[in-house]
Order: sequence, then C-alpha cells, then structure tokens
Amino acid sequence: MVWSHLSINQPHLVYAFLGGFTSLFMLCSSVIKERLYIGEATVATLFGIIIGPYAANVINPIEWDGNLDQITLEFSRIILVCQCFAVGVELPKHYCERHWKSLTLLLYVLACATLRRTFYNGDEEAYRFKKGSNYDLGVVGHESYHLVDGAKTELAG
Repeated sequence: MVWSHLSINQPHLVYAFLGGFTSLFMLCSSVIKERLYIGEATVATLFGIIIGPYAANVINPIEWDGNLDQITLEFSRIILVCQCFAVGVELPKHYCERHWKSLTLLLYVLACATLRRTFYNGDEEAYRFKKGSNYDLGVVGHESYHLVDGAKTELAG
C-alpha cells in the first residue's frame, strides 16, 4: 500500500466501533439516561463487554499483531482528541474574542511543531534513544531501533 496508515488493521476496526457506538449513544442518550436511569459509564462498559473477547469476540486485543506501544499511542490520541473537543464545546461564548493572542500563539507553536515533525527528513542520529528503548519516532517508518553511541541497531522482537 502507498501509505501504511491507510491499511485496515484491528485498531482501525476499533475506531469504527467506537464511532458507531458514540453516534448511536448520542441518538439514544436521552432515553437511556432519563428514562432508564443508566449512566454513560455503565452503557460503555456493557458495550465493551459485549464486543470484547468474553462475549462476541469481535475485538480481542490479546491476539492483535503489532507493537503494543503503537496501539496504546493510537488510543491515547483518540482519547485526547475527544477530551479536547469536549473542552472546546464547553468554552464560554466570548472566550476566543478575549484570549485571541494566546490562542494564536498556541496554534502557531503547535503548527510549527507538527510541520517540523511531519516533514523532517534529516539525520536519524539527531534523535538519541535510551539504551534498550523501543519507542519508534517514525523517522525510518515502522522499524524499531535504538541508537547507541551513534550506531543504529535493530531491536529484537
């Protein structure tokens, strides 16, 4: 595939299930919360149990191929995006008008950091890892490696 991030794998199926569950829950939340007196956490836990390895076995993270750190990073990103969206929705109406300077500075710094991270094609040795670390910064794609004394060595596993 041209870009490996577009390939369908288990975490991407989980994203689809989470999106579907969130959409359905938003449509039915008034009935569930007000008439049945069931909270969001209870419904989400039941949904997780139903599609998890103990019931329907649709999603079984124990059997997933791949790097567990990558899967954790992906889910952390999704949670962070949802939380940032929720905070943005709850902001007061005139917050952006009052704090436009600090928001502009924040967005500029984030945009520069993102662009530098996205388009950096320089020397891999600029990133030095701790000895034995298997955290992949994505400089060389999906290869896991670490740098010790300037020499690139692949990790076992």
